Amino acid sequence: MVYAGKVKNRKRTLGVSGRLMQRNLVMWDEETDSLWSQLTGEALYGKAKGERLDMLPAVFVGFGTWKKLHPKTKVLDLELVRARGWHFTTDDLARGYSKGRRGKQELGIGLRHGKDTLLIPLSALHAEKSISIEVDGIRLEVEWDAVEKAAFVYEVGKGVKGKTASRKAGTRRPFPYLPTYLAAWGRYYPKGRTYSAGK
Repeated sequence: MVYAGKVKNRKRTLGVSGRLMQRNLVMWDEETDSLWSQLTGEALYGKAKGERLDMLPAVFVGFGTWKKLHPKTKVLDLELVRARGWHFTTDDLARGYSKGRRGKQELGIGLRHGKDTLLIPLSALHAEKSISIEVDGIRLEVEWDAVEKAAFVYEVGKGVKGKTASRKAGTRRPFPYLPTYLAAWGRYYPKGRTYSAGK
């Protein structure tokens, strides 16, 4: 997930607080020293409480896939940054679950806009390959690319046929999503919708 660094034109410089809330990372900002939920983008405590960060379109892919999509990309040297992953990998996304110390944890794609939230389990996305759905009145195409082991989500405007539009041609607009554990999403959005395959 990628969040914009401003709220109502006010800069927010975010960092990792070192805390967890319901097994999810809590961020903090330098400007107000407030604490923010990584999963919801909302300030939980501090002067900014109640503010929400705008989520930007991003995709969870391996480096090989990224290079195919953006062959002229530049890479930040992260030599001094922890190299071992904290969470799931693209291989976990391909399986639809992560298996670690807490056992098997199912993964999904979390979508939200306004007050509407929708969770699509990866098992359903794997089975259907492409799902047309609405979130808060916005038409979306959610696609699984088995070769690249990646999910892609697009907003489909009026007059644009989602299944025939090309992601390379840029005829659809990328839509923000969160790759997430089903259990974690359920804790933060207990009243949210969950997609079922075949519906």
